[in-house]
Amino acid sequence: MTPLDLQFRLDDLSDDPREFRGQIPREQLDEVMSGLLGDLGYRAQGPAEVQGTAYRTKKDVFIDANVSAEVAFGCVRCLDPLTLKIACQSRHLLVPGKREHSPADELTVDHENAADGDEDLDVYEGDTIDLVALLREDLLLELPMNPTCVESAGAACPRFDAVLAGVNAAETPSVDPRWAPLLELKKKLS
Repeated sequence: MTPLDLQFRLDDLSDDPREFRGQIPREQLDEVMSGLLGDLGYRAQGPAEVQGTAYRTKKDVFIDANVSAEVAFGCVRCLDPLTLKIACQSRHLLVPGKREHSPADELTVDHENAADGDEDLDVYEGDTIDLVALLREDLLLELPMNPTCVESAGAACPRFDAVLAGVNAAETPSVDPRWAPLLELKKKLS
């Protein structure tokens, strides 16, 4: 049986798991990553690879997916450009529902078969399931808040010790000149 894409019809699923595969384009990843770390921000190096299985019981859809991507970023300690391979396993229960906009511009969700007060359920509308936004969010949540060389290379920042030791940024070309104001402040405080 041919694997499904990341967007498929509810009728394509049964109670037997069905495989799906696809890619989340680089542009769609960059949309949610831009501005997370300012100028050091994350940038997708290519599309995210997705594979997994989906099945349904009556109207509920169960998703089990593996998502992987490679992103570039600037280390928050030494400012060196680095890359990071991220991967996550996602499991979701999608219930039928509809999204409504309230007068206060807050997004509310009306779940047909959900327990009252359970806002953490994922919903789908109509008979089409689109996994791109859901899986893109899972990948985003896997990104470190303050990425350093340790996440990328598994070792401490090579130039960070020189910065902490108070080496003058103008004298040592291996120390990024963007650290110069902090080095001057350290000298004044010492």
